[in-house]
This record gives sequence, structure tokens and C-alpha cells, in this order.
Amino acid sequence: MLQSNFFAALQRHYAVLQALALEEPDIPETIDETLPDEEGMARPGVVSAVEEFKLSVYGDNYDEEELVGNGKASETSKKRKAIADNAVKESAKYDWDDLADNGKVKLEVYLLSLLHSQWFVLI
Repeated sequence: MLQSNFFAALQRHYAVLQALALEEPDIPETIDETLPDEEGMARPGVVSAVEEFKLSVYGDNYDEEELVGNGKASETSKKRKAIADNAVKESAKYDWDDLADNGKVKLEVYLLSLLHSQWFVLI
């Protein structure tokens, strides 16, 4: 909402500047174009399209109230956190600077990209 108010204020500011620059006698009323079209979003075609999208992305067993309401971590997020914690513990066992300086570890771009992609899967 803050962002919407900011853009509305910016719109108003530029309308005032334009009116002053063109020496117009009155400042025009500005319409906040950043607000969502609630009436348009409530149309049956749009509602059904949104529901179809949710179904295709989340599947049949998706319960929005369950995810929002209880504030508990899901089983998947618990697994991801456990995997990430384990990776941190395993990584801490090594002195990576020493291994790299002695030439015992040579990470290639491909390996780094794999590690990078796996890190984002864990998060």
C-alpha cells in the first residue's frame, strides 16, 4: 500500500508541476492508476482463470488457509532446513582456504554452477 501511495503522490506532484509550467489556472484532479481494478478482477472469467492457475500450479490438495493461518513450517521447509544445516556442518569440517592454496581443491565453473543451483533449491 505504501508503494501505491508513493506513486499516487508522485503522480499528483507531476500534475502540479505541469500545471505550474503551463500556467494553467487550476490544478487537475489526478486518478491513482496504480490501484488494482477490483471490479475487473471480480469478473467470473478472471476468477475462473485465477482458480485454474492455482490448480495447475499447486494441485488439488492445496489449502491456502492451512498455509497462511497456522504459521507453522511445512514438512518440506523443515526438510530443506535440515539439509542446509547438514551441509553447513559438513562444510565446516574442511579448511577450504588451505585446501585451495595447496592445490587439493580445484572447483570448476560447472561444479560451482551446480553448487549454486543446489543452494537455491535448499532455500
